[in-house]
Amino acid sequence: MSTLPPLLVSGPCSLPRISATFDPLHYRWQAEGRRHSGILGTRQLRIGLRLQALERAARLLTPEIAANQLMKLAMFGTEEKGLTYIASLRPPSP
Repeated sequence: MSTLPPLLVSGPCSLPRISATFDPLHYRWQAEGRRHSGILGTRQLRIGLRLQALERAARLLTPEIAANQLMKLAMFGTEEKGLTYIASLRPPSP
């Protein structure tokens, strides 16, 4: 696969358990200066925990923060963890 799906160009996307495919592609795009709207990968999680983390990620992420990020759904496991993770993704204020 040499291109990211069109969905990733238009908005953040959750990609369960396919990081072996998308991680290298993300880094190649980054090296080429290409942009995508964000990848939210996940490992196997119980459905309830996955839905809670997805809801939290959808609520906390903005297009600006998610842009060109390779993120892990587990980082949104709790509200506090999600907020800390979001803060780490933001560029420093001038």
